[in-house]
Amino acid sequence: MENLLSWIVATAVTIPLLAWYLVYIITVKTTRKKKFSFRLAVDVSTIFFYLKRSFYSR
Repeated sequence: MENLLSWIVATAVTIPLLAWYLVYIITVKTTRKKKFSFRLAVDVSTIFFYLKRSFYSR
């Protein structure tokens, strides 16, 4: 389980658009609110875009 979680986080940092899509799909499935899901996915993916920029600018 720990390997799966670390793999998902590593992939999300590497590919922020995939992270956005995963957050959006999971949130839509759980809440059934598309507008809320979109905004949450954008907010969460902002963190991943920042982390990607931080790791690749070294």
